[in-house]
Amino acid sequence: MKSAFLRDSIIIVALGAGAIMPPAHAQPVNSLDIDTLTLDLTDASGIVLRRYDFGAGGLRMYSYQRRGEIVADRVDGALGLGVLTAPSAPPLDAGPHAWPTGSVEYGSLSLDLGAWYLQSYDAGTGLVAQTFYQGQSGLITPVDANRRFALRWRGADPVTLGGQDAYTQWSLEGTAVTAPVPVPAPLWLLASGVFGLLSLMPARNRPGRG
Repeated sequence: MKSAFLRDSIIIVALGAGAIMPPAHAQPVNSLDIDTLTLDLTDASGIVLRRYDFGAGGLRMYSYQRRGEIVADRVDGALGLGVLTAPSAPPLDAGPHAWPTGSVEYGSLSLDLGAWYLQSYDAGTGLVAQTFYQGQSGLITPVDANRRFALRWRGADPVTLGGQDAYTQWSLEGTAVTAPVPVPAPLWLLASGVFGLLSLMPARNRPGRG
């Protein structure tokens, strides 16, 4: 009788775990491991005029990174190019933009890159020439089981580089690094309850034994 009561109690506790299990939540993204970052300069019809491959790097969420911290700069003759995130990047005074944030939920990566900038400078002197706002919010792209993704977006503003006006098309491939999801406290309590009930049962009556 005692063993039957304990077995029934275990079943009730286990079913209760499913009843109070909270729904799945979005996993916050801590950073992006960048495999490749590419910038295409295009005309108004989308024809590529020039391509810059920035290579690999890393983008932190909830923080700002200076030029050279996300990916290495690219130099094209006397022209240097780099990317950065900032609330407002000199010499612009566009007001604050949200720092990078992201989340993964139901196989999709959502990103806010509202603080993304492209900066040109003199490769010889290092003096900044121009800073172009390239941010976009509400970016969504699929991720695979390993949270790998490929993202494309058009920069917010056209740019003028080397005396040539152009539009920008960004391509970013990499892996989203997410924060671990904590196990809710009620689940720990349920688990400890099940183990406690099992410890009261005679060894021969425990589940899995003949």
